Amino acid sequence: MQQLVLIGLIALTCYLVIPGIGAVLIRRSRRAFRRRVVHAAGLRALSPHVSGRIGVPIERLGLFRFAGSLEAIQGQNTVWLRSPTLSVAVKMDGERVHMVPAEGEVAADGPESDGAPEHPLVALRWRKLHSIAEGTGFSVAGPAYREYGKLVFKGEAAEPLLVLVYDGDPGSVYERALWYGRRRNEYWNPLTLPSLVLGGVLLGSVAYGLLNSPFHHSLAVLAITLAALPLLPLLPPGVLFLLVYRRLWKRGRRKRAERDLLLFRDPSLAKSALDRGREALLCESLALTTLLSGLVLNAYLVLNALTRLLL
Repeated sequence: MQQLVLIGLIALTCYLVIPGIGAVLIRRSRRAFRRRVVHAAGLRALSPHVSGRIGVPIERLGLFRFAGSLEAIQGQNTVWLRSPTLSVAVKMDGERVHMVPAEGEVAADGPESDGAPEHPLVALRWRKLHSIAEGTGFSVAGPAYREYGKLVFKGEAAEPLLVLVYDGDPGSVYERALWYGRRRNEYWNPLTLPSLVLGGVLLGSVAYGLLNSPFHHSLAVLAITLAALPLLPLLPPGVLFLLVYRRLWKRGRRKRAERDLLLFRDPSLAKSALDRGREALLCESLALTTLLSGLVLNAYLVLNALTRLLL
């Protein structure tokens, strides 16, 4: 009984709980990013005529947004951006840069490609960016200052900068950030692979110990089957279920992106957006059911084969 509980706890923790925690964190981060994009789109654009106090060398002007092209990089952490009417500095110390994929025209419900959003937005710390070409598009939103006559964006602890790097039309950058800002699959996150490997190793070790006891071979068969669980969807006939799962999950991801765009463009379309959200939930539920069905089928086949071989 103790061995069975141990096998169940290992499988539950490594195959479900830890990847699930990673998925929750990813979705929470995604929602926070969406709120920041919507907030940034509603800010005033920084202009040369923004009012300030005379005689104050350093002054916080408020929250603004600015779109321009890279003009120069000063030192390691300051970039200069230029628009047709204005040049501003951006302090990049500790900031995260969001790389918006190459432009696809954003139509009524997203980019024209039926597979979009295929390429998710990538976020990197500024210090990890080794080179950016002059003229690259930047969109910055956050606290703006006037320092000795210069306009400067600087992030604050409670109000970090939102920095988007993009190609193409600056007018659609926020829509594209929302469209591409969702991961392909939140359950496949930085915690998933290490957790699956750990679960397989632990269950394999338990199975090895149980095989040495003639009274626990049935539990050893169960442990071996569960150790191989992460690989089972790749084997026939379960791989067919995996293909259907991926298609359904991709459709659900698209529906969620469409929902975000509808709410962003017109809050009065909340009912249509809610319908897209329900469709996304249905697609994702069907996808998980399909994946689980294929997994159970392959697990049964493996368990049956091992039973005949070892018992």
